[in-house]
Amino acid sequence: MPDLEDNLLPRVLSLGLETLATGADSVTVAFHRPDFPLVYDFNSLLYSIMVKRPQRALPAIDDGEIVIVNAPPPQFPVELVEWVQSWLKGVLMRASEISIESILERAEKELPGDSARRCLIFTLYRIFAPSEAFFEDTIVRIGERRYRTALVDGTALDFRRKEGENDEGWEG
Repeated sequence: MPDLEDNLLPRVLSLGLETLATGADSVTVAFHRPDFPLVYDFNSLLYSIMVKRPQRALPAIDDGEIVIVNAPPPQFPVELVEWVQSWLKGVLMRASEISIESILERAEKELPGDSARRCLIFTLYRIFAPSEAFFEDTIVRIGERRYRTALVDGTALDFRRKEGENDEGWEG
């Protein structure tokens, strides 16, 4: 091989544009792949379009089966929910402001069993929903502290009766 940088490249660069263009046709073949893709003629194309293929058999129509699913029973009996709501309403009405820790401590002493205390916890979360007419006079503030009991742990909440203008920072 001759020295490319010293001999060949300077001579190629000194050639004119017409000379380079005529020589390019013989060199461009080196840039193509060795096997060319098959190009069908018009007859082959028409034949492949017009060939009748066998019809696929349609699957049998399955109407399926309707299974009736019974709704799960309520987690708490209606009587217990009503009793816990009335107990909580009494607690919230006696205090102008009360924390969730205080409510849960009172529940430990006054509510019978874990089922009633679990129902109380779900009832306390319902106060956040504006659609709960039962608690429409109570608002909630999320505290910065955390609390933990045997049944639940989380961010501390403070509950308060609505007073109108002085409810800034309270939700409900």
